[in-house]
Amino acid sequence: MNNLNQHGQNFVSALIAAKQHSLQRTAAESSTQKVHVVGAGRTLTSAYEQLRNAAENTEEHLLLQRAIRRFYKRLFIAGSQNDIGTSGEELVTELTLAGYLPNDSISTDLIRLLNEKAAEYYSAYTLLHEMGRHYSVDSWTIAVLAVEAEALINDQGTRDSFIQFAFENFRSSIDTKTIGEPVPADYELSLYVAVHRALLKSDDATIRWAFLRRFQQTPSQLTGYVQANEKVDELLNSKLSEKLFRIINRQGAALRIVWRMVDDRDNVDELLASRDKFLSAYESQINSEYEQINARINRGVVKSVIFLIITKFIIGLAIEVPYDYLVYGMIVWLPLIVNLLAPPVYMILLRL
Repeated sequence: MNNLNQHGQNFVSALIAAKQHSLQRTAAESSTQKVHVVGAGRTLTSAYEQLRNAAENTEEHLLLQRAIRRFYKRLFIAGSQNDIGTSGEELVTELTLAGYLPNDSISTDLIRLLNEKAAEYYSAYTLLHEMGRHYSVDSWTIAVLAVEAEALINDQGTRDSFIQFAFENFRSSIDTKTIGEPVPADYELSLYVAVHRALLKSDDATIRWAFLRRFQQTPSQLTGYVQANEKVDELLNSKLSEKLFRIINRQGAALRIVWRMVDDRDNVDELLASRDKFLSAYESQINSEYEQINARINRGVVKSVIFLIITKFIIGLAIEVPYDYLVYGMIVWLPLIVNLLAPPVYMILLRL
């Protein structure tokens, strides 16, 4: 650790603290009662979720968050305050059946916390609608609740540690003269947005939740919450954030590998204590990333093929078949088969 600069030492300390917090949380939850989900319908639910994910083509690290968001969106539109205040177990059941969570992994204490958070955000949701904030309400409440629920389910301490390290690194390394003089008042806030987007591929909801935590704003304090969200909207759409994103995207290759190490390993804090061990692990991670690229591309092709098959079959059955019967009095099989199979076959051939 003596070879590390101050940013590196802070990073190691943060990783150690995050690891200790995670261990304490695991130990505390090990003695609590867990929610058991009966497995009936699990295969069908999981298959449906896979098809849906293929159609949406979402980044893999955002899949759980999006599933939670869909759940709360349905609930907020159709539910009552009482239903939402007891929705935690239903959420866990749905996520378990869909394959996002292992069975018997969520404690009843966490269920109660999810219930409280859902009720809190639903109150803000209804009040924002009454205030006429119809276009902002989903992104300010449902999307943020989904991120917070995911953070309650899966500890985000190591991610937060890395984001802070990367932010401090770029804050000290970027030449602000390239941004313009004088330095804009929102420079550091926009830099934080850019770090999230460029290195972690965070979506707007994740960044919004991170800012709201930093601003210490909750839906129960609605006036401050609205003001904070308006500020976040401004940051997410600012030209400065976009410019900084491009800078970090060009310069962030090394830190992306570090993030993959942090995400894949639980001993990065120990590796950083030795230059040789860290560099060896870093090189190993690079090789692993190259190997995983092919796997990710293959998964992307499979998702694209599934999406094409689904959409083409819908079009074929809904439009082409009735058209053939109307015009020809029968199904013209050759053009129908070509239209159905040509796009997915073409996608597969491109990958070969």
